[in-house]
Amino acid sequence: ASPSRAQLAVTAIRFLTTVAESVHHALFGSPEAMKQICDSVVVPNLRLRDEDEELFEGNWVEYVRRDSEGSDADTLRRAACRLLRGLAANYRDQVAALVSAQVQQMLAAYAADRANNWKEKDAAIYLVIAVIQKPGATGGGTPVVDMESFFTSVIVPELQAPDWQSEPMLKATVLRFLKEFRDQIPKATALALLPGVVRFLTHESNVVHSYAATFIENLLMIKDVVPVPGLNTVTRSQRYVAADINPFAPQIIQNLSTALSLPDSQENPYLMKCLMRVLGVANIAGQFVHEITARLVGILMEVCNNPKNPDFNHYLFEALSAVIGRTGEQDPTLLPAFEASLFPVLQRILVEDIAEFWPYA
Repeated sequence: ASPSRAQLAVTAIRFLTTVAESVHHALFGSPEAMKQICDSVVVPNLRLRDEDEELFEGNWVEYVRRDSEGSDADTLRRAACRLLRGLAANYRDQVAALVSAQVQQMLAAYAADRANNWKEKDAAIYLVIAVIQKPGATGGGTPVVDMESFFTSVIVPELQAPDWQSEPMLKATVLRFLKEFRDQIPKATALALLPGVVRFLTHESNVVHSYAATFIENLLMIKDVVPVPGLNTVTRSQRYVAADINPFAPQIIQNLSTALSLPDSQENPYLMKCLMRVLGVANIAGQFVHEITARLVGILMEVCNNPKNPDFNHYLFEALSAVIGRTGEQDPTLLPAFEASLFPVLQRILVEDIAEFWPYA
């Protein structure tokens, strides 16, 4: 479909969503009407189209922006997800039954011919992302799928697959699922899955390694509400601390460094943000500290030539601050080495008057 036709379809779906969420929602309340909307509008627009594949391969920055960040341009997928949620607001049990049947059908098609039907599995995961409620959301009723079973049988196999470079769009959707439901994944399960996710940091697809980095970075930000002993109050504490992440940190940092040296990913803000977060949580020591610092200083020297990506540049300086802060606390004798490696590039920023980097310097 041409862009103008796609935009017209988005507008039409948005209209249906408005009706579904309004006092006129009973127009869609009959089982026949509900089934027709799901079969003819929601499901076809959740499936990947040729244009999506072209964008995924040709303009990964735009694909990520549209798919996971919620850009200004509404996609057919996002519009279809919103319509499904709009219908579920008043007819949760009906929607749950229809979606559950559709998901089973798609997964059966995938199981019958994995090589040619991977898009069916991709659409099934998207359907689940669209309607699963997160903790704290209102409304009970029929669960759309058994989350634990879906996670174990549909998501985990993709993370542990030997052919992890294949079907990159499906792998990206699986990582997107993890990001969406990261709070609900038990800590022990998430740590067990981490080696599989860390592999994807070196995936040849920019979207895949960006999503892997985003998941890890988001995971390290999770805070849990914990009661304070002896007081009638609660506090928020980090779910993942240094002891949890230390065993994985060297491999994560190594893989992120590898990905950052790929031609299209040299200024990938998602990778640098992940590196910043890991360096801020993990305990790293010895020669590794010097290697990371030298790597970051090398990247900074390079971007001084043309500081065009503000997000990437910000996370780069945050990563430097994190490595100096964390390791400097543990071993103050490292500070002269940090000064020796950093002062030449900071001097260059001041001498050449690189305005973007003055505040950081």
